[in-house]
Amino acid sequence: MSDRATTVVKALAVGSASYLAGYITAFSLSIPAVALSPATLAAQQWRNLFHTGMHTAPPIAAFAAAGFAFLSFSEGHTTLRGRVYAAAGALTLSIVPYTLGLMRQTNGRLLECAERKELTEDEVAREEGRACREEREESEVHSLLEKWRKLNFGRALAPTLGAALGWWAVLGW
Repeated sequence: MSDRATTVVKALAVGSASYLAGYITAFSLSIPAVALSPATLAAQQWRNLFHTGMHTAPPIAAFAAAGFAFLSFSEGHTTLRGRVYAAAGALTLSIVPYTLGLMRQTNGRLLECAERKELTEDEVAREEGRACREEREESEVHSLLEKWRKLNFGRALAPTLGAALGWWAVLGW
């Protein structure tokens, strides 16, 4: 492949990994505002963020990883630069197993909380102990949101490190 095309792949791979790092971080930064809402609404707002990220982040990660894989192959996967590109691609794509392994339980519980329906006034009047239940739900949802925020910051480190390695390889440090 020509030098110009390789330069374009370098820019796209490093740029995509860098973008992904910021994109994932932005979700964590939005959680304090989401947590200001009542529990069910907060969980529903989180669910919207989750579905947006679920449908966009993995393809961006795969795109960046494919670029890094190409660069690794082009450099020769046994060279230092080739191995650095391979590591950059693996780190960037690792958001998928990180999500499935470390975040699945928290994601599942938040999705369950998002499915709760708001009670009508008649249901509220009939339900005993509603105040206690609401306090538990508020506490649980906000605790889950905080846990998710921290886990998501951890997930953002993978493409951040991938981008850093990509820059290192591109600039030849």
